[in-house]
Amino acid sequence: MIKEYTIWRMSSYTFRTIIEPETGGGYHSFVPILKGVHAYGASLREIQSNLKEAIKCHVEGLLKDCE
Repeated sequence: MIKEYTIWRMSSYTFRTIIEPETGGGYHSFVPILKGVHAYGASLREIQSNLKEAIKCHVEGLLKDCE
């Protein structure tokens, strides 16, 4: 069975994110509305980059699965 889907490209998405400092250094972040999207980084700049990539991959997967 072939599953058909349509991917709509939008110029931008906005998600609320939570960034928390880790006890041993670095940061942990997650997106409450996107279950399972977590990222880690040594600096705020790194965590923002990692989180952006995690969100992008997750949303692309949701679109591909028609969710």
